[in-house]
Amino acid sequence: MLFQRKVRIEIDVRYLGKNDLTSFLKIKDVVESSYQEALSSLTIDIPYIPKLYIIPFLQRIVSGNKYKFVWNALGPDPMELTKSAIFPSLSFLQRAYQVHITTSLAHELAHLLDAIQTPNLLKVKKKNSMQTIDLKMEERVRSMFRYFKEPLRSWLLE
Repeated sequence: MLFQRKVRIEIDVRYLGKNDLTSFLKIKDVVESSYQEALSSLTIDIPYIPKLYIIPFLQRIVSGNKYKFVWNALGPDPMELTKSAIFPSLSFLQRAYQVHITTSLAHELAHLLDAIQTPNLLKVKKKNSMQTIDLKMEERVRSMFRYFKEPLRSWLLE
């Protein structure tokens, strides 16, 4: 199901408070357009279109006694646990130019492609540091950029 036409995307705002929701509604069209562009740039089928869950905070990723904060992430869909969803932070969406939003969402789609092609991704030896795991994962994700059309592929590689 390659996306030559506009596809139905789902954006869930359940995690936003009233003020954040008001802020998001001002940029909703940009976010939808960015996601449509990322999806239409794919040159490979994906089994489903991940929902976007807009969150009002950065995510903290913890591994052992180390952690890092990320603007956007791919994770389990809280409403459909057999699927993944994309969790962009509102602060990122408010600050970024549309090209960066598109690229970021495409990057998360690349994580989905990697997870589909490498289903045992989380079975990593405990002795590996978080940084080593991240580098290996990002290296695999970078190889997924080949499944995006230009100019998005070049944007991802920048």
